[in-house]
Amino acid sequence: SMHDEKISAVVDPAGNSRRRVILRCCVALLIAETLVAVLTSPLLAVRQVRVRGLGSLSSSERSLAQSSATLPLGSNVLTASLDGPTRRLRDLPFVRSVRASKSWGREVRLDVEVRRPVATIETRSGRFELDREGFIVRVARPDSALTTVDVEGVERAKPGDQLAGDHCESALRAAVFAAGWTRAEV
Repeated sequence: SMHDEKISAVVDPAGNSRRRVILRCCVALLIAETLVAVLTSPLLAVRQVRVRGLGSLSSSERSLAQSSATLPLGSNVLTASLDGPTRRLRDLPFVRSVRASKSWGREVRLDVEVRRPVATIETRSGRFELDREGFIVRVARPDSALTTVDVEGVERAKPGDQLAGDHCESALRAAVFAAGWTRAEV
């Protein structure tokens, strides 16, 4: 009777279920909107790309490194891929390694380890500076006071090439020894 009517009005599984579905849809929509807002907000755009470790390079090499480290305009600091700038920097003959990181200050930092020349080599292609691993770092600078090493069989070379072989390694070790550097300095 009267008591039964009140119970049937309170227990309405179909209406309750509908409300839960609507509530879940609203929550899902709110989460999606929040994600879109965060991922597209200009408030999270990369403010600065800082490249560190370039102090020993020439101004043209520093400029080349800086231009290689760019990201697309408006890149979101949370989603920006650092693979492109890292790869472009590593492809430069005077760069040994790159470590990339992001900060909440909307900054991307690329820490560069540059190749340190230990000797020069003369080839038909010209005179070049070599690092301890036999990589040709750059065309030898006119004021370079590095020891010139003789590496057999190298006629043509260009920055970025790596010279290999026992003779090259011996010549580089001799150049390092002649310069009086310790292993840690090289």
